[in-house]
Amino acid sequence: MTAALLAGLLAGYGIAMPVGAIATYLVALTARTSLKLGASAALGAC
Repeated sequence: MTAALLAGLLAGYGIAMPVGAIATYLVALTARTSLKLGASAALGAC
């Protein structure tokens, strides 16, 4: 059940993620730095 919940959350986030300039910046930021910093920036942009 936990695996199904996690898969659903990831799929929902993937569908809801906006494709645009901010998303591109966040992906580039995460690639340059760390996942922790990228996730923090993404949560702040919501």
